[in-house]
Amino acid sequence: MKAFKGIVSVPDPVAVFPLNSKYQTREIKNRVPQGVAVGVSLADGPEGNSGGSYMFAGNSLSYIEFPSNGALAVQYSITMLCWVYYTGASGPLFNYKKGNTAWGVHLLPLNQWSYVGSTYDYDTVIVRLWVDGRQTAQSSIGRVHLSTQDEVRMGAQDGDIRRFRGRIAAMQLYNVALTAEQINVLKKLMLAIS
Repeated sequence: MKAFKGIVSVPDPVAVFPLNSKYQTREIKNRVPQGVAVGVSLADGPEGNSGGSYMFAGNSLSYIEFPSNGALAVQYSITMLCWVYYTGASGPLFNYKKGNTAWGVHLLPLNQWSYVGSTYDYDTVIVRLWVDGRQTAQSSIGRVHLSTQDEVRMGAQDGDIRRFRGRIAAMQLYNVALTAEQINVLKKLMLAIS
């Protein structure tokens, strides 16, 4: 997916999960095995489209697990982005089960869609959080090799009591730390697949 808007180029993703009635839990280009949905259901998406997202119940039996075939492994830099409709229980949105790479939501507006993301840049050692295309936080965490070779789970993480309650659509994974300009281009493009 090479996307251009003006002069902003967006690299090809590692994976895109539309999380909608058309693709269900399949990756858009079948680069990884289909996810296993447990205790989730299709719900309206970011533009009110029926079946445009998955609803998570906020308990340990409400998640989607994506088996690992190595295709979701990134070792250095990473960007994770998705549309989120937060209904009050914060928890992991996207996490590698056995690694320490987990990403959740905190302090998002209730009952409205937000385009959220996290980036880690191996070269600058900076992790950034994004909400609706704007950087909301950053921290220097040092140079780390990401532990991303295992299966991925959305909505719940083993050993974590927090569970996500709300809807998720258009989950994307990149093996680079995207810029604000690139994230804003994707914000608009991902509405089309939700």
